[in-house]
Amino acid sequence: MASLNDKLIHSVYDGLILHRPQLKSLVDLDEDDDDDGEIDIRLLADLIIRSYPWPIGVELRRLFSAQLAEPDRMRLEQLFKTLERTLQFLAFVQGSQLLTVSATQKLTIGAGLGPEFVRRWSTISLGNLTWLIKHTQDVMDQNGLVPFMEEAKQELTEEFFTNCSFWIPERNAIGHYEIHLTDEQIQIKCVEPQERLMAIRRSLAFLAKYKLVSVRSIQVEKTRRGEAHFNHQLNILNSSN
Repeated sequence: MASLNDKLIHSVYDGLILHRPQLKSLVDLDEDDDDDGEIDIRLLADLIIRSYPWPIGVELRRLFSAQLAEPDRMRLEQLFKTLERTLQFLAFVQGSQLLTVSATQKLTIGAGLGPEFVRRWSTISLGNLTWLIKHTQDVMDQNGLVPFMEEAKQELTEEFFTNCSFWIPERNAIGHYEIHLTDEQIQIKCVEPQERLMAIRRSLAFLAKYKLVSVRSIQVEKTRRGEAHFNHQLNILNSSN
């Protein structure tokens, strides 16, 4: 059903241009060139895919594909995968920052949370990712740390976590085939969770402001009495590599 993708693409795009307004000029230019003035949905989809860090972009590309346009089991599974990969990316960035800071300063962490962090990181699941994102943000707030992605402090609201939590029992039951859904039930679930996914994606649209790079090589430059300097050869990590 093309309308499922159309609605999702437009919703994600509307959130995207709030953080990267320069992208709107590319769409406006294409709209001017189009005889009927309609925005090409394929252009929007490609723009969204290329704007996000590639681990997220590749899941969006699969979700937006014609093969997954029908409200069936494959689309429902990809909805889950897209959400999980997005939350995984966010949790990894948060966790990396916390780990880096902890190497140089002592952090205040609530009683019993240390072992719980270790346990949750040992199994990457939707429920654990949601827990990790929420409690890592709490630890940052308690220690006066500004998130590397500053927008997270404003966007990670109770509503955001409520929308994420909605998916957890659904994912556990459906993903592990604990319940057997009819085709009609799957069609309904492809529509209902998508509404919450659109809300989550709007909250996390700021991720498109940040790029991933791949390190192609590292050159060490050092004189006999001087300190070593490291020259990193970087490339943007995207669909081409």
